[in-house]
Amino acid sequence: MVVLSIAFFWYSSSEFILYLPNDSTVSFREISAGYDLQMIFVTIPMFFPSLAWGMVLGDAIMWLVPPARRIFEQEAQGHKGSSFKEVMSGLPKFAFAVIAIPIALFASYQIRL
Repeated sequence: MVVLSIAFFWYSSSEFILYLPNDSTVSFREISAGYDLQMIFVTIPMFFPSLAWGMVLGDAIMWLVPPARRIFEQEAQGHKGSSFKEVMSGLPKFAFAVIAIPIALFASYQIRL
């Protein structure tokens, strides 16, 4: 679940940031065929916040499954900072603290298609 969530957030956030500086007549296919430099400076930095958001979504989905929740709670006992509540409060802080989003936004605006 976590890997699928990370892939979803990475792809959707990269496409969204690439789409921002363009007008509504540009399709996503044309945006994906942009400059290599722009694609590098948008997709690579967006991977890091996608890690955190993908883990949050994957953990939340697995928490909804009662047997998995019990197993994760048993594994977290005795390890400080690994409970569901502590993990879910720390991951979004990492996602917002990363400098990647401003870098990707800057690249999408400055490197035009």
